[in-house]
Amino acid sequence: MKPAYMKASEYREKYFVKGSQPAASTIRRWIRDGDLPGKVIGKVHYVDISSLQQTGNPLVDKVLQAS
Repeated sequence: MKPAYMKASEYREKYFVKGSQPAASTIRRWIRDGDLPGKVIGKVHYVDISSLQQTGNPLVDKVLQAS
């Protein structure tokens, strides 16, 4: 699957409920440490959301991609 990147700030807003969002520095650290798939371009951190949608089961991943 081709990577699809989203800014870390957008990821934080979309995937976490207000009041329980991790600090922006925490998300940046997760990306740098490899705990969250992504990359850094300049000073901007991006999350690879396409890899978050994979389950690790090739058959299930294929079905989810088709939907």
